[in-house]
This record gives sequence, C-alpha cells and structure tokens, in this order.
Amino acid sequence: MVAYVAASDELTDPALREFLAASLPGYMIPSSFVLLERLPRTPSGKVKRDALPGLDARHLDAAEYVAPRTSLESAIAEVWQDLLQVERVGVNDDFFHLGGHSLLATQVVNKLRQMYGVDLSLRSFIESPTITSMARNMEIGGRPSGQAAEAIAAVLERVKSISDEEVKALLGQPHPSIEHRNMS
Repeated sequence: MVAYVAASDELTDPALREFLAASLPGYMIPSSFVLLERLPRTPSGKVKRDALPGLDARHLDAAEYVAPRTSLESAIAEVWQDLLQVERVGVNDDFFHLGGHSLLATQVVNKLRQMYGVDLSLRSFIESPTITSMARNMEIGGRPSGQAAEAIAAVLERVKSISDEEVKALLGQPHPSIEHRNMS
C-alpha cells in the first residue's frame, strides 16, 4: 500500500510511520510514502489519481534483501511467493508490505499447518509478519530444531528401550522429590 502525502511541513518516512503506529495496527501502515507539494486535482476538486506519480527506487522499502537460510525459511518463502505472486521474498520482508492482507495471511497459516502439522497462531503472524519470526514461532510452537531436537530424540530412544519390568519398577517407586501422604 502506498500513501501519497501532501504537507506543508518537512515530513520523513520514520516520522509518518511513528505517527500512524500510535493509532493503527502494523499491517495497516503503508509500505511506502510519496511526499508531494500538493495532490493533483480534477476541476471538481477530487484527487486526480492518474496524475499521481509512480513509485521509483527511492520510494521502495530500503530493507536489504536477506535470502532464506534454512529449509524451513525456504519453505515459508515459497508459500509467500506463491500466494503473493512475487518473485523473491527475503526473511526480513514484511508480509503486508509485499501486498499481503488478512485473508492471504490466513491462507499462509493454513498451508503451513498442513505442511508441517504445527499449530500456528494467526495473531502472532499478523503481529510479527516476517519469515524469520514465523519460522521461530513454528520451531517454538511445534518442531524443535538443533540441539533441542537431538536431545529430545535421545530421550525418546531411551524411553523406547525401557522394558516392561523397568516401567513397573519406575512407576512403583515414589519419586524422592514428591511427598506422599496417606489420604484415608
């Protein structure tokens, strides 16, 4: 979304974003601002949309492109590219600045739920709409990664190898940290 702004004061993108952030959710803040001396008008006083200048490189978000670093980030990027119909998505790009909206966000969350079997929160995605934050939420909420995954796998292997006698012995033994009381 682009906002055309005509103001007598010298405004900057950060100042406009800060002002709007005080009253709007992040996904409603325009991705780009075009500052004009005055808005072009028709003879009847309406904004003449076809006379508004197009965007050029200086109006586009100056965030540097960072490619996906993991297979999870790559998969999320592919889903975004497909739904947003864009060629390239960086891990720090804002979903809503790329043209996303709440209905597409719902589709992203549902698609990733189907692909990974992870319970994702639409709200957390809307509040932090980047691939980096989405991947982090998926790892925290569903699939652990790195050393945590290896530790969990080792524990699961150990549990699988416990015999029935060991299970009965473990269940029959009171845990030293639990105080047992006779409730009769």
